[in-house]
Amino acid sequence: MRRGSITIYLSMILLSTLLLISIVAESARLNVVRTESKGYTYMAGDSVLAGYARQVYDEYGILLVWETTPLKEQLKKYIQANINMADLNKSGTNFMTTKLTDMQINKVGYVCDEGGDLFTKQIVSYMKYSEVAKQAEKLMNLFEKENLEKDKNSEHVTEVIDTNGSKDVMSDKVQQITEKIEKLKKKKIVLSTVRDKEKFQKKIEQIIKLIRDYREEKKEFLMENNISYSDDYMDENLIILEQIKDMIEGEKLNDSTNNTDAKLLREKIKKQIEKLTVYIPSEEDESNKNIYESAKELLDKGILSLVVEETDNISNTKIQHSNLPSDFIEYKKKDVTDALKNKTMLCLYSGEKFGNYMHSKKGNYLSYEQEYIICGNDDDRSNFAGTIEKIVGIRNVETLACLITDKEKQAEISAIALSASTVLGLPMLEPIIKVVLNEAWAFAEAINDAKLLVKGESIDIIKKKNNWNTSLKNLLKSSGKGTSGGKTVDYEQICKLLILQKKEEEISYRIMDLIQFNISKKYNPEFKMIKCYQEIKFNAVYETVPLFVAMPWVAQNKKSGPESYKYSIDCHVKY
Repeated sequence: MRRGSITIYLSMILLSTLLLISIVAESARLNVVRTESKGYTYMAGDSVLAGYARQVYDEYGILLVWETTPLKEQLKKYIQANINMADLNKSGTNFMTTKLTDMQINKVGYVCDEGGDLFTKQIVSYMKYSEVAKQAEKLMNLFEKENLEKDKNSEHVTEVIDTNGSKDVMSDKVQQITEKIEKLKKKKIVLSTVRDKEKFQKKIEQIIKLIRDYREEKKEFLMENNISYSDDYMDENLIILEQIKDMIEGEKLNDSTNNTDAKLLREKIKKQIEKLTVYIPSEEDESNKNIYESAKELLDKGILSLVVEETDNISNTKIQHSNLPSDFIEYKKKDVTDALKNKTMLCLYSGEKFGNYMHSKKGNYLSYEQEYIICGNDDDRSNFAGTIEKIVGIRNVETLACLITDKEKQAEISAIALSASTVLGLPMLEPIIKVVLNEAWAFAEAINDAKLLVKGESIDIIKKKNNWNTSLKNLLKSSGKGTSGGKTVDYEQICKLLILQKKEEEISYRIMDLIQFNISKKYNPEFKMIKCYQEIKFNAVYETVPLFVAMPWVAQNKKSGPESYKYSIDCHVKY
């Protein structure tokens, strides 16, 4: 009996020891299995990212995965392959007894999502290790100094006013007034009798009526064109004529035979008549009118044909792609300083990786890629034309500011404006003609600067009197160069400054467009940037069968069967 008790006791101790050993072994095995499963999960995520688009990386230094097969299938394949390698499938040697039961994709960081943030960060990171990044601070300083984020997208500062509608009517009236004043000046003044005075007063009143009619039409014309009222010499003539009328009425039309009184009145009226202003157009006036007409024609012409002499050589490549990244652009509110830094890096990156009108990249889809980033139009020609218009618009601000502060040039413009308004018979147009001449001359100078840029030359950042190259009498003829020894910019630098004006998202998405164009043309026509990603988050669920002992208290509510454990692992991987 005693021996039986000892046997039972020892048996219980042995069973307890074996159970303890089994529990310890199973716990250790489960820890190892979970650790290994975590490793398999992250290895699967890394394996997916390892399948990056090699051609994109080789040409643009950007890591991204082109999703040609469902992401979940790829992850399952890699995880199961690792599990199979661990499970040797030989009796007595399989310690994993694990399988993947479920998977949930929580996030896929596509390059076109969230305003292209992931894509932009890669470019910024890439540029930090690029030699060209040394130019970033200089470019930012240049951008801030020149304050190029003013409104520069308009082609011209001034709209040329069309005077054809009321020109003929007012011109005829001015002609009638001029003729009557000329006759008044030449004709002898007779005021001996009441009849003489009445007759002379009637002539004065006729001219006064014509001037008042002209003034009403002038007022209506200015209101229609949103121009503030301005006096001209006809207003001065009206004042003088009304004074003459008052002088005659002051005599109360008495029938005086006093020759002395009549003589004094004639002398006073004669002096007033001499003050009346009339303009008879000369040959020089006609020439100045032609200058004004040329200025109007210049402002109506297309900019591209003025800047580039041989427009037939401009590329006409058109975009044939669909599902472009820029079709799905998202805008995000960002800190101004961070946005400028990112834009600077994107700008420098575009200068390094993409071509422009001066230096196109051989074999790429578009010839003018930087111009595409600036304008985003569907063909090379439109993008180049749009870029030239923006350059001229920016330069026009500079040239106009320089012109209006140049006293000599302003005196020349004033003389031509007065002369041209005389020929037109519309003296009230003098200030308007001055504005048109100012704009046309500034515009012609801006056109000339753009010509120099597309010829590969540099121009001064600040337009000054000593580097002015055009004349008002021949607006499209230039002399000299655009530099005077100061700080200069060339076409490529101007393009970078124009890119800096764009929003960060616009730059980023259009760069993606260009990458899609070129990769599709060179390697795979089916390539789409919207299917490319750079980050994944997912959750993998595993099931492990007990090996040494079943421990239900470990599985708790996650137990999926009588003899298995279930657990999940979160994974987040990105470039």
